[in-house]
Amino acid sequence: MLNEFQVSNAPHIPVHLGAMGETVKYQIEHNKLKHGDVTLSNHPLAGGSHLPDFTVITPVFHKNQEKPIFYVASRGHHADIGGLTPGNFNKINIFIGIQINLINNFKVQCHHIQLDWIKKEQHSCHSN
Repeated sequence: MLNEFQVSNAPHIPVHLGAMGETVKYQIEHNKLKHGDVTLSNHPLAGGSHLPDFTVITPVFHKNQEKPIFYVASRGHHADIGGLTPGNFNKINIFIGIQINLINNFKVQCHHIQLDWIKKEQHSCHSN
């Protein structure tokens, strides 16, 4: 059970920003985010609202504390993320698994080092 709570949000846009708290909770529960890490997600099972909405989550630490004191999350909507058709809306999208760009959690930065998407499997940050 998490004791964290949101400090600021735009809950009047429930589909896009209202689910951001759930995305942050998912990343906290499923990642061991350390100082300098940044993670990216758009997966509906990880708190995402729909695939074109990418959420970037960064833990913020105070001095030498091991646990973050808070998290910063930003969500951006992208019209085309490289799916089967522009905008990812088509009649053959009958289940989520057909989508190409489905990101549960992906570290785009590890210990302040920006990661290369192609070489992500070779980096030690993706072992947790």
